[in-house]
Amino acid sequence: MSAGRTDWKSVFRPLVIPSEAACQAVALCEGWKESRYVSLSFPPQDVSTSLDMTKGSEQTNPLREGLSTRAVPQPCAIVIFGATGDLTHRKLIPAVYNLAAAGELPPAVTVVGFARRPKSDDEFRKELEQTTKQFSRQDVREDIWKTFSQSLFYHQSEFEDESGYQSLAQRLDKIDEEHGTRGNRLFYLAAAPEKFEPILKNLKAAGLNKAKEGSWARVIIEKPFGRDLASAQELNRIVSNAFAENQTYRIDHFLGKETAQNILVLRFANAIFEPIWNARYIDHVQITAAETLGVEGRRCHARHGAKSFAAASLPCRDGSAHRSQRRQHSRRKSESRSFLASLSRR
Repeated sequence: MSAGRTDWKSVFRPLVIPSEAACQAVALCEGWKESRYVSLSFPPQDVSTSLDMTKGSEQTNPLREGLSTRAVPQPCAIVIFGATGDLTHRKLIPAVYNLAAAGELPPAVTVVGFARRPKSDDEFRKELEQTTKQFSRQDVREDIWKTFSQSLFYHQSEFEDESGYQSLAQRLDKIDEEHGTRGNRLFYLAAAPEKFEPILKNLKAAGLNKAKEGSWARVIIEKPFGRDLASAQELNRIVSNAFAENQTYRIDHFLGKETAQNILVLRFANAIFEPIWNARYIDHVQITAAETLGVEGRRCHARHGAKSFAAASLPCRDGSAHRSQRRQHSRRKSESRSFLASLSRR
């Protein structure tokens, strides 16, 4: 680059036009947009979509981008793994319905629920109608729901059953023909974290991770993305074996993130506590994440490694609640001491 010449390409590279994939992922997660405990992570954008100010006056003004135009999601089939679970009933379907009611979705968007419990399409629709009326942020209109519900389908299979994914592929092809979803697939993993690996492996085995020419296939991974760095890296490895990075979208929950950050502010910005907040004077710190909704009919979270303080105190079916609670309390106490010791180091 010659002296005195501004490299506009590098200056405006951060102003990337959102891809339709990102808009779809944001739209589907519209039900969480007011939550403080959710972080969306999208894959890197193609550099070719960046604003380049070196190619002439026909380029879009970056200051007007997004003001007068809005991306419309393409037709697609949304496959939700864990369709009978709480996340689907309380968040996903109400969010998609609200988008449809607001005119944000094209008619050729269908939802296929994938779960192990046997039920028909009509049973699935009636069940979702009840929960959507209960959890939707706006009243459910009968005329809109009648049309919307015709795009809801149910596919019964175990997550580990490879034949269930072969039949899913056939059903998606049929939906393409009847509803015009154009071969576009959006797989939403709303299942337990231990089910991610078999789901992804079977999607790959059935060829559902590869889109037909002119179409696309993408995956959204919901729930905590790993328990720590090592487990997150392992999960990334599993995901990358089935889907490329530009096909992958992640939604992670930062439970108590602001509370933990406020502890640091309290420790270092307060002249009263700063000299005495260290491992010598403080034994441990406990953060309680109180929730009105428990684990209900689901398996015991404490037994499966979920970091939920409330779940640790609930009885497991095998009566191991007290042992699990003692183990978690001991581990939290040790972790708290390490945390405080790190804060006291200069």
